[in-house]
Amino acid sequence: MNYPAPRAQGNSFSKDTIDVVYARSALHLFDEEIDEFLTTTKILLKTGGYLMVQGKPNENYKIQRSREVNPNLCVNGDGRIRRLWNEENINKLVNKIGFKLVRLERTTEKWRNKDSHFISFIAQKI
Repeated sequence: MNYPAPRAQGNSFSKDTIDVVYARSALHLFDEEIDEFLTTTKILLKTGGYLMVQGKPNENYKIQRSREVNPNLCVNGDGRIRRLWNEENINKLVNKIGFKLVRLERTTEKWRNKDSHFISFIAQKI
């Protein structure tokens, strides 16, 4: 299956002007698109700025009811695409862009009376 890639049109930000980029359960992108997002983030963040991401690990029930369509990318029966996050791919991404991993943690929240698992990280541009 081919799924359309979300694309931002234009960019009104200048290089080295952003303090923090935050994404919570929002980066449901193929690897190439994640690379593009991270490259843009690195350009826009000030030195010392932070990238903060929260996503769903394999233990999340929404991931478990989905099927993998690409490495680290799943789709459920409704056609919703979700990125699978884990310590290994987070470390690879952070190292690839030359950031310092500041924090990596797993948390659990209740959503519709179910445990919903998340993995979060904070990385700093050095």
